[in-house]
Amino acid sequence: MHPSEAYTLDLRILVDMIIAHSRVKEEEFDEKMSILAWQTSLLMTATGNYKKGIKPKDLYTSIFDKKEDAKVNNAVDIDTLRQQLLDTFSDSITQG
Repeated sequence: MHPSEAYTLDLRILVDMIIAHSRVKEEEFDEKMSILAWQTSLLMTATGNYKKGIKPKDLYTSIFDKKEDAKVNNAVDIDTLRQQLLDTFSDSITQG
């Protein structure tokens, strides 16, 4: 795309293109890190210094797996924190 074409784009389309580009870069980085973790786990296991074999998941967890886990944990954490706040303030209201 030429710079002159960028000025004719709708702002929403331009933002979508930027988000898609960054997502592709994240996926490429994640793939390279997964390959590196796989190679490193093979080397670590081959040295014989460890009683158990080292798995790639022990060395590197995908960025996208972490994001999904964080969303699930946040929902549970938010409910727990909300309940703790309610308990704390309900005690102070009844005492005051």
